[in-house]
Amino acid sequence: MLYTYAFYGLAIIAMTVWGAHALCRVGHLLLRETLHSDQDVAGVVNHLLSVGFYLL
Repeated sequence: MLYTYAFYGLAIIAMTVWGAHALCRVGHLLLRETLHSDQDVAGVVNHLLSVGFYLL
């Protein structure tokens, strides 16, 4: 039973990291176009959204 829980735990962590990376990559482009601002503001907002995704 312990191996099953460990497997599911690792699978959930891997999917969370993969999902956050994919959203971070696409989200940066979207924020740059939406905010019409420089790279710094879009990068900061994107980082905050990524941290929020990890915490959720």
